[in-house]
Amino acid sequence: MNETRPASFGRTELASRYFPNIEPGSAWKKLAAIMREHPELLVLAAKHRRRTYTPAECQEIFKVLGVP
Repeated sequence: MNETRPASFGRTELASRYFPNIEPGSAWKKLAAIMREHPELLVLAAKHRRRTYTPAECQEIFKVLGVP
């Protein structure tokens, strides 16, 4: 990822960065399932009704899963 990152990511946008070769909806389901497997991301995975992640939430995801 380059140095000019957006302030936040939509959940399907973020998921599509991790899984670019599958449909956005399927990518989101896969990312949400992976997030539920990591105790430190359970709170974020539970916020599935929200459509975006804040910059701080994205950084937490990146720390655990790596930068897409």
